[in-house]
Amino acid sequence: MLPLSLLALLLVQPLVSVATSSPSTTIETFDEHLHVRPLLDGKVNARFSFVTHSSNPQTHHSLSPAPLLALLRAHQADGFELALTAGSWDHSRWGYPLGQTGGTGAELWAWMGEGEDPDDRHNALLHSVSGLFCASLGQALTNSFTTRPYIPHLTSPLDPSPYHSTSPPSSLCTENLTPFLKLLPSKGRSGISALLKSHRVFEGNWHSMSVKVRREEDGGIRTELGFEVVWDLVGRKKVGGLTNLSLQKIFKSSLPAPFPPASSSFLTLDLPEWQGEEGKDFSLSHSLNFVTRARTGGVDSITWDLKAVGQSFDFNLQHTDSTSFFVFPKSYPLPPLSIHRTLLGSSQTSGAFLTLLTNASPFPRQAVLMEEWPWWVGAWLGERSVSVDGVERDDLLPTLSYTPSLPHTRPTTLLTHLNLPANSTVRIHTPFLKQFLQYNEHLPDASRGFELWAAVLFPLPSSDDNEAVLVPSKIYTTNLLVDLAVPDFSMPYNVIIMTSTVVALFFGSIFNPLTRRLMAVRVEGGSVVGRIEGEDWEAQAVEVEVEGEKMDASSSTPTDKANLDELGKPSL
Repeated sequence: MLPLSLLALLLVQPLVSVATSSPSTTIETFDEHLHVRPLLDGKVNARFSFVTHSSNPQTHHSLSPAPLLALLRAHQADGFELALTAGSWDHSRWGYPLGQTGGTGAELWAWMGEGEDPDDRHNALLHSVSGLFCASLGQALTNSFTTRPYIPHLTSPLDPSPYHSTSPPSSLCTENLTPFLKLLPSKGRSGISALLKSHRVFEGNWHSMSVKVRREEDGGIRTELGFEVVWDLVGRKKVGGLTNLSLQKIFKSSLPAPFPPASSSFLTLDLPEWQGEEGKDFSLSHSLNFVTRARTGGVDSITWDLKAVGQSFDFNLQHTDSTSFFVFPKSYPLPPLSIHRTLLGSSQTSGAFLTLLTNASPFPRQAVLMEEWPWWVGAWLGERSVSVDGVERDDLLPTLSYTPSLPHTRPTTLLTHLNLPANSTVRIHTPFLKQFLQYNEHLPDASRGFELWAAVLFPLPSSDDNEAVLVPSKIYTTNLLVDLAVPDFSMPYNVIIMTSTVVALFFGSIFNPLTRRLMAVRVEGGSVVGRIEGEDWEAQAVEVEVEGEKMDASSSTPTDKANLDELGKPSL
């Protein structure tokens, strides 16, 4: 029997080993922020931002979205950025978005890091993210493709060329918002996320959803979920408009109490230009004790600390003359840097891209223009021209990176390093040839045309960036709709119908002579005499022609059986 001291040591040792082997405590933070900005044309721009940070991604999580962290571990990725956008952003009237968004459709940037088979891991990550958010990435029917461009300020030391996957026809709807809300710790029921109601956010003119997950140098993982919307509060009536702005008017609901586990919760309101003198032309429904005022990017803003407020909240920004009609401005200020791309030509065999890059800053800038085309767009780079005010300027294009396409396999990737002069508009004209597609490569709605993904402008950092309006890291154009030569899809049906008709006529003309029995018919006294199924009868009122004369049988009388036996059994 074991001594009592040894038995106590055996019982205590497992507890000590478990305590010493337990992982370090995970530190998680969750921050939520709602930014509301009135626009000059009567619309309102709002952005929801939810940021979580986990110091130890290998342990249990209560705030961080576990499915996103599992994707990084399963596919050994350093990070990815997903954007789903519906509608077209108007840079000429709205300026820049409040957050980093994508072009119209679905877009995925992925950094796979070091490891074996990065293409296979990226393909698995692409389909996993697409399935998680009900997107249409990686499907042939959505005209999607993947490239690996080299963008200087988007690279990482471990992955110099991120994967870029796009799907222009994809849209944003309720089935994408539902999994987005489930990833939040509040689940869309508390705090700022409670305002994300599908029936309200999808009434906007433009909306975009973004998901960013990246590994940090300290080993933690940072996740940022964003949703941005633009609403039209003026409409056709033009009464009220931005002269009376509140959360109740925008979201049809006031802001509920903040999410209790949130580390911070803020609401920021940008003051419109018609606000006038500070504190004179607007009123707030809550005390100013928890409000801070700041000026960022040339815009005055007010920020409320919702954690300090601790209850349901709303504001009321009201103009002095609230009954006046909304007046649209005659002109809109140009953003410091903008890009616009159009399609020239109406032929089904050729066309041209016209790209206009406007630098409204008083100093020159440098930028990288990325264009991605499907293989059936054959651009003539030798005939590409760069001009300013009608004068050719080849010096504005110092370097160019070109990855040619492979038919039916790989798209074209073109990276152009541009020098943009101050207060000027650079005009880039690129002609191209439209290739023919195979019958099974056309989309179900081929007559509508094929959408081309937006061109992306990456402004490079500059020492002269002292302008009032901050320039985002990526500026997108709108998508283009290209009309290709479409075959006659009704031809197979026409061929089937014509072939069936010919076969039916041929079969009928052969089948009748093979199955019918032709016999002679004897006519007596104007009546045709015959026998069917053993009965003796005479056809009545049958007009026949005998020896060139027409006869009309007008009576039917029993005939002699012996005479019928001489005829045999006729077939009439």
